[in-house]
Amino acid sequence: MSLFVLPSQDVAALQSLIDVQLNAPMGQNGRFQVVAPLVTLSIAEIDLVASEVPPFSNMGALSEHEAAFWIPIRDTQATGAQPLSFMNPYLFVDNPLALTAGRELEGFFKDPAQVMVPTASAPGPFAVDALTVVTFGPGATVTQARLVEVTPPATPGGAIIADGLAALEAVRTLVRGLGDVGRDWHEAMALLHTLEQHALQSILLKQMRDVVDGLRACYQAVVQVPLVVTTFESMRVLDAHEVTLTSTDSHPLATSLGLAASQRSLIALTLRFDAQVPNGQILWQA
Repeated sequence: MSLFVLPSQDVAALQSLIDVQLNAPMGQNGRFQVVAPLVTLSIAEIDLVASEVPPFSNMGALSEHEAAFWIPIRDTQATGAQPLSFMNPYLFVDNPLALTAGRELEGFFKDPAQVMVPTASAPGPFAVDALTVVTFGPGATVTQARLVEVTPPATPGGAIIADGLAALEAVRTLVRGLGDVGRDWHEAMALLHTLEQHALQSILLKQMRDVVDGLRACYQAVVQVPLVVTTFESMRVLDAHEVTLTSTDSHPLATSLGLAASQRSLIALTLRFDAQVPNGQILWQA
């Protein structure tokens, strides 16, 4: 997985996404709040996804490429220390089974796309070519367009870190280097003693459109979905990457996230790890 931390210039836009997706449906204004004016873009080449629950554990596995945007948030009603929490407004996958399962099980708002990850034998930019509607209006059609492109620097970056504690300390140093905008992230990371057995969580609006009235939902819930890193393999700190975003009417990436159309990442990392997605929790249900 490659991670690119980007500065948002419009915290109000980020909070608006949180309000529409989480606070408004719950009728709890201000419950979930943006932690910092930062957005993380992850682009992952996932080798294997499988269930550990019988009988599904015997029904096969899949692989996928995935690109996701992560907004750091906090739950103002939570008690005690909170794990790192995020809302995912955009998530692109290239496997239709991963798309349907992610939407059905956890409520991840996944979209179909071609997600390209460079390799040593096939260098080049990271790219997301997604199905999108460029301009809404009579006669508008769904077309495929490049919404995300991440261009690597000429230099490969730093050394590979295989020790989990050393990797954690390297990440803490990077977050401290962000100054005030990374303060809350740093405070949350102070609770971590290892990258393994650590849970972060996504807070999502899981819903299904009603068959009678297509403007309403027949099921709607705000859910909490954990991700637990079970085995840490390696991390590498990279030099800044150039991230280019294209906004369309159906996917207003830059405008809705307060990001520039083209900008350099504040932090860039590659990570290799195994993880589990345990059962989630319903925080609110209509």
